[in-house]
Amino acid sequence: MSKNMKKIKGFTLLELMSVVLILTVLATMSVVGFRKAINHQRLIGETNNAAATLKVIGTEARVSKRNIRVNVDFDTESIIGWIDSDEDGIQDSAEKVIEKFTAPKGVDIFSGFFGSKRFSGIATFSFLDDGKASKEAIVVIKGIVTSEFKTVAVNMQSGWIEVHDGAPPNLKSGQLE
Repeated sequence: MSKNMKKIKGFTLLELMSVVLILTVLATMSVVGFRKAINHQRLIGETNNAAATLKVIGTEARVSKRNIRVNVDFDTESIIGWIDSDEDGIQDSAEKVIEKFTAPKGVDIFSGFFGSKRFSGIATFSFLDDGKASKEAIVVIKGIVTSEFKTVAVNMQSGWIEVHDGAPPNLKSGQLE
């Protein structure tokens, strides 16, 4: 080699393309992870909204000293609490709605149990004037994109509302009908 040859500094095209490829793969992985995290947080938020709706209904029953009827409708994916003035079990337009929750796009009111029976369609229970519930109620909420489950449970004896991760084992195995 000659002493006059200068050393050229820089990157080759192959090195540059390798770096771009690595950055693209990392960016793609982070976007997928970010979308999953957003959908997971949406499920948590909407489960908490459903639980808050039931808490408001139960609190109203205690405070007003009235029985308040609750419909969980798995077809319209909604929870509604109302004062059943005529005690016919049907929410009429003249009856006062206490609180309503409707599952948004991406979240599904998947299934539920009332007592020991799995239920679909419309299920009804009441928060009684002493704050207790007329039945044990479990509402399972599913994230459509992530296929994760969250469970909102109403304790019959205390009227307490609890949120749990996952679905009850008997829902997954299909033991209850």
